[in-house]
Amino acid sequence: MSEKIGEYIRVNEAKLKELSLIERVVRVEEELKALREFVERRFEALQREMDRRFEALERRFQFFQ
Repeated sequence: MSEKIGEYIRVNEAKLKELSLIERVVRVEEELKALREFVERRFEALQREMDRRFEALERRFQFFQ
């Protein structure tokens, strides 16, 4: 009987560790997705700012011509 209980505990501990790892992987994937979205938004904002500056310089050059 004690052998069966010991085996049951070992199997459940392994399943618990596996479940814990799966949960951690899911959290990491979610965080990576959020980070990727943040980087994309930041890049787009930077691109818009660079476009505005370029257009301002272009207007200056057109003004002097």
